[in-house]
Amino acid sequence: MMTTDLHSLTQAEAQARLMRDVSLAAMRGEPALRVITGRGHSKKGADQGVLRLAVPRWLKAPRFRRLVRRVAEEPGNPGALIVELAGRPAATADRSA
Repeated sequence: MMTTDLHSLTQAEAQARLMRDVSLAAMRGEPALRVITGRGHSKKGADQGVLRLAVPRWLKAPRFRRLVRRVAEEPGNPGALIVELAGRPAATADRSA
């Protein structure tokens, strides 16, 4: 499974890298992409990372819709997501037959 690490990037950098890596993983036929967002911290101790909250929202956008099937927190790691990919687009049928 491919992994992309976004946790030290700005939102703009993270969004660009996410699009690049989701597209690349889908083209390679990967079943999933592990996305490290970091957990983030608030003064109250709750997990409030900007990327941790933004990435799932970005992955619901129209440009990702055809590539992403499902997004879930990685079990035991609140600083990472598992992005289940929809798979490669079907190849066009051979019309010479």
